[in-house]
Amino acid sequence: MEYTLIGGAEKSSRPMEPEGFSILLLPRGGKPFRRELLAELDKLNCLEIISVEVGDGSVKSDDRGSTKSNIYTLRIKGNPSSGDIINVGIKEASGKFVFVLWSDMILPGDKISSRVFEKINERNNFCTVPFLSDGEKSLPACAVPLMNSQKEVDIVFHDDISQGSRTLFPYDFCGIYQREKFISLGGYDHKISNPYWQLLDLGFRAALWGEIIPFQEALKISYQGEILTLDITPDKNYGRFFLKNQAVVVKYGMGRLPGYRLFSLLAKSRGNGLDTYREFSFIRSWVKQNRKRFKWDVDRLLSQWKQS
Repeated sequence: MEYTLIGGAEKSSRPMEPEGFSILLLPRGGKPFRRELLAELDKLNCLEIISVEVGDGSVKSDDRGSTKSNIYTLRIKGNPSSGDIINVGIKEASGKFVFVLWSDMILPGDKISSRVFEKINERNNFCTVPFLSDGEKSLPACAVPLMNSQKEVDIVFHDDISQGSRTLFPYDFCGIYQREKFISLGGYDHKISNPYWQLLDLGFRAALWGEIIPFQEALKISYQGEILTLDITPDKNYGRFFLKNQAVVVKYGMGRLPGYRLFSLLAKSRGNGLDTYREFSFIRSWVKQNRKRFKWDVDRLLSQWKQS
């Protein structure tokens, strides 16, 4: 993916910080909210703000919203997915944590205590997510995995959220990511284009590898534009997600992808059988490479989640 980081200090003079956080501001809903949001974000005393622009045009100096040395523009060419953008932005960020949010969100920076980020640093979770609302009521942003009567995994969304409640994935990609853990997990899968399956893939991978994603009540974000609607229909991305997560079996402390899983995938697949086999072989090698990182399989995860 071709991209350029513009503004602020040179990359060579921006060492990775052992503490502190960066902000990655994703584009959505046009630019009218950008300057106002940048001013609010600046009140959080972050290390840097990386504002993303997507497309092939040139960046105008006044598009960055500020001449401050800690504000950058990340210009990405083409039509990248949200996960692709976040992968690049977190890679380029210098903070230990990266706060990802969208340009059409409202965040009252002056109402967030610095102690909030100190607690997030102390707990050092893979990702911490905010409470989301439409400005009047809370959104059902908590994703909970359950087993249905057909022995298949369903994701249920609800808004009954309290401090410390956990979710399977950061709704709308919004959250404070621990940079090193995110990179170690492999980030979002660039071969998955559907946002729902991209989120579900990283969420399950993090959970199966022993990470949790809690809510932080002191972080409250509301939407100024339209609320995200996830397309949860199984599509061409489903097979890849299934093989990397739900199909893995953990035994004697190691994960493996059994050969019989190929037949269940072929039965569900409407695509080319040879392509499905190649995908299976590649992912089976990936599972073998990461076999010691799996703490449990989906059955064990759901059992533990139900008890928590």
